[in-house]
Amino acid sequence: MPMKIRQLLSFAVASTVVASASAFEWDPAVMQPNPSVEVTQAYMLETLKFASNTSGLSTTDLVPIWTDEDGNEIPGVLSPSTDPTWDEYLYNFNLSDFKSNGEYTLIFPEGLLVNADGEKSAAKQFYFTVALQELAKGMFDDFKILSLSPDLSEPQGLWSDQKIIVNTNHNDAIGLAKLFVKDNSTGDIYINSSSFYTGRTLGNDSPIEWEVANTYKFTDDRTYTAEFVFYNGKDDHTEDGAETPIVAREYYTFTGKGEGFKYSSLQLLSIDPEPMTLTISEPSQAVFTYTFSGPVNVYQASTPQGLFGENIYPETYLSSNEDKTVWTLDLSNDDYIKTIDAILTINIYARDMDGYQLKGDFGLEKESCFVGEWVCDLGAKSIVVASPKNGETLDRVTEIVVKSENGEPMTWSWNGQAEIQNMLGEALGTLVYEVPENDEVSATEFRFTKIMDNDWNVVPINIVAEGSYVIYFGPGCFNFGEQFEGSASKSVYSGFQVTGKADDTPVNPGIDPAEQETFNFIESDPANGSNVESIQTIRLTFPAAVALNGGDVTVYNANNEVVTGGYCDLDWDDWNAILVILDTPVTASGSYEIVLPARCITTEGFEEGMTGSCNPEIRLSYTILGGSAIGTVDATSTSDVYDMQGRVVLRNASSADTKALNKGIYIVNGKKLVVK
Repeated sequence: MPMKIRQLLSFAVASTVVASASAFEWDPAVMQPNPSVEVTQAYMLETLKFASNTSGLSTTDLVPIWTDEDGNEIPGVLSPSTDPTWDEYLYNFNLSDFKSNGEYTLIFPEGLLVNADGEKSAAKQFYFTVALQELAKGMFDDFKILSLSPDLSEPQGLWSDQKIIVNTNHNDAIGLAKLFVKDNSTGDIYINSSSFYTGRTLGNDSPIEWEVANTYKFTDDRTYTAEFVFYNGKDDHTEDGAETPIVAREYYTFTGKGEGFKYSSLQLLSIDPEPMTLTISEPSQAVFTYTFSGPVNVYQASTPQGLFGENIYPETYLSSNEDKTVWTLDLSNDDYIKTIDAILTINIYARDMDGYQLKGDFGLEKESCFVGEWVCDLGAKSIVVASPKNGETLDRVTEIVVKSENGEPMTWSWNGQAEIQNMLGEALGTLVYEVPENDEVSATEFRFTKIMDNDWNVVPINIVAEGSYVIYFGPGCFNFGEQFEGSASKSVYSGFQVTGKADDTPVNPGIDPAEQETFNFIESDPANGSNVESIQTIRLTFPAAVALNGGDVTVYNANNEVVTGGYCDLDWDDWNAILVILDTPVTASGSYEIVLPARCITTEGFEEGMTGSCNPEIRLSYTILGGSAIGTVDATSTSDVYDMQGRVVLRNASSADTKALNKGIYIVNGKKLVVK
């Protein structure tokens, strides 16, 4: 680098350091491009990526700057893809600003980054050697653009998936074309798009075209510069890494037009059947009716994922009434829909009779759409309820047996809905899957002997009351084949009758509840019966791993009056311990008794009336001497919470979060938590 620019840069850096001696030292790590490698390809200068060796930093309005040998500055633009979570930063530069070979200097100005204390980062600079082709020189002196759409000699308002069409006098020499649009007010690279994915080949004399991704609005108080770069190949560099010759560069300056996009005032009023209200198990059910508030043209119906990506249905699938307010999409004969064994998503795009887009619940301007989802199991495999059989009449039902229709092995998926319902369609409870003793999770037949009732108790199946009942397995309860390559199970309803002649003697009387209430704590902190200054959290240690079964904690004073409540939470640091957490700390002097109801703390294998053991009623007494709160176990740890179907309910939930859950049974750290 010439001495002139080196001295200027050294002086500038030294000045900033003196001005802010408190700036902290840092170094960019894993920087691209790498200063130790000669820059031989133009695209190496287009982006700057680096990670900091200091964590917890954030960016400022300052940006890195390239300077050439003459001191000309090329500022960068912070990319939206920056990920400060990983302390990684990405800046974009306009490739057309790099016009010569030689030496460039990359400057990180002081204050580019700040730490948590608000301190500025120190300035850094790196020298690069650059050996590029002349970027401004093209292959043809007579090159010119014959036509351009959109016409950039006119003000531009809104581009949304805009098709760019360029016709030149050397179309046959052009493969790749790139477009850069710069906001002249800010220097930001507004658009960076190319025709790469059109796969254009040399020798093709047709116009060059491509789609501009995303939506761009040009405001009327700014000017913009559009730069077109045309390459003599299908990419800007060859497979060997050599730069592709540039046919030509062309520049256009245009003004913004502040006329924004306008949606139609018409609305979608209804969909029949309503989304998620129907399980499509027969092709005849795959007919969807859309009612609008006025006449519209439904110009596209599609599913986001089809046989080859997006599946766009032909116009023959769509029909409307005479005034075009009601449209029908008939998929009853569609081959793709017959393969679906999960969620069917349909996107409907509509414009009013003046051509204005209807604003849906998804998508960008001009391509906004209405999204509906239905459960579909047309592509799923059939299962049958083998016992009790459909239409069978019995005195009592104590188990449910389900089989695959063709004898193919299947596995329980932990997803679908499996219920016993009464004649009104009300769920009596959810069937409980039990892992077989032989751990064989794949079978052609599954037996269910327990049910989780509406009070979240797991009890043996024992239906003796007279009436009509339905067994319902929703779509996807079972998997056939590999998890991600197989098929799900179809939904099935199977009805049966119970005569009511059987007596009410339980088939499996189980264990007397009193015999299970033997699981008691062996240690408490603070110690039971001790004197304390105040109390809010108590740690109880048990002789084995614990699970929680719900139940509120109550605190009484010496007059047997309720002072406050509380709840139990797992101690995530010790599987044999729980935390008793009071809603408010008890600080007033006096004697107090803390009561935990029986059966709220259990062994991991506990099932009421069947196996395992639980706690008797626990009473803890303390004398408060008064004063500030004493130190107790910290209950700030977090864990993920799952429902009984294995679906995530909360991520990183605290003890307060778990207490606020709706009534139900959850799994936390592999243990059952009952919220009542």
